Amino acid sequence: MVREDFLYFAVLLTCQLQLRKMDTDGNAFNWRHPGILYYKTELDESDFKTVSFRRGGISDTMIHPQLKYNGPNAITVEKKKDLMDLLQFVSPVFHQFYKALETSKSARNVHPDAIAEGLDNNE
Repeated sequence: MVREDFLYFAVLLTCQLQLRKMDTDGNAFNWRHPGILYYKTELDESDFKTVSFRRGGISDTMIHPQLKYNGPNAITVEKKKDLMDLLQFVSPVFHQFYKALETSKSARNVHPDAIAEGLDNNE
């Protein structure tokens, strides 16, 4: 996968989409998926049920999520050192990838999504 494969869907919930907890028949629905989802609760049902996450007034135009990252995420110098120590256990075909990882003194050992969602606990 490349950086362009990681998309940021959460921002769509602030403008185009809205999380729903009930399907269009009024049944509880607990799985999250943007747009409109067609599903069955029984294999032998002839018709699909639907749940729509679209906000009122939003047309059926295509939804275009933003890129999650604008560039590579730097890792800590300590983490890169640990990875370099483990390189002997990694297939040589992947060595250049690990050697090219960017580091930053301001990087932290916290998953970026945890920071964005306020779950940063400073490992």
